[in-house]
Amino acid sequence: MNKANTIKLSFFNKYERVHRRNVKIK
Repeated sequence: MNKANTIKLSFFNKYERVHRRNVKIK
């Protein structure tokens, strides 16, 4: 479970970064 949580967090962070970039561009 710990590993899955870490992977989920990493993926979420990456997605959030992309989303923020899109918002900035818009």
